[in-house]
Amino acid sequence: MHSQRILIADRNSATCAQMAESFVRSGYDVVTTASAADVVNRVMQKEAGLVLLGDEFSESVLVTDLVRILRRCDQDLSIILVADEVSPSQERSVRQEGIFYHALKPVCSCLLYTSDAA
Repeated sequence: MHSQRILIADRNSATCAQMAESFVRSGYDVVTTASAADVVNRVMQKEAGLVLLGDEFSESVLVTDLVRILRRCDQDLSIILVADEVSPSQERSVRQEGIFYHALKPVCSCLLYTSDAA
């Protein structure tokens, strides 16, 4: 397993690309996917040390169900929920699974990194 590998999962490819670009610039190995099934497969294969988990996937899977499955695959996996709106019941559910980190989706790439030109 590569401890520096980050898996970014969300149906919105633009959001994934923006986040991936920022992490790649910081030296991380990044993989993106829109598929919940791919997330589960990669976690089972120990291909990521951190998962940035969006709230929509190509399959109709609830993020709370996916978090529960990922926790059963790897209790030590670091997961950050990346979603703009999280209902109180969703938040309660993911917290019960041990997910305490929540980030908002990026608005534009200019907010993710600073320009080299000053």
